Amino acid sequence: MKIQIIGNCCSSCHQTHEAIEKAAAEIGGNIEVEHIEDIVKILQMGVLQTPAILIDDKLVSSGKHYTVEQAKQLILENQ
Repeated sequence: MKIQIIGNCCSSCHQTHEAIEKAAAEIGGNIEVEHIEDIVKILQMGVLQTPAILIDDKLVSSGKHYTVEQAKQLILENQ
């Protein structure tokens, strides 16, 4: 599974990235987490609100901050 956190420079983006990292570690398995902060790449992806979360190239969340528990639920729902 590949999870991408999309966002540049805001505290919500960094907090969501940390929550996703911790949730992925708690779930275990083969989960790759990537944080994309390059504004050009973000615009090319068509993301309008950050933080955005893509799981296996599918947009599953946009503009919402996540706690570790919420992140775990989001990951499990989109496996």
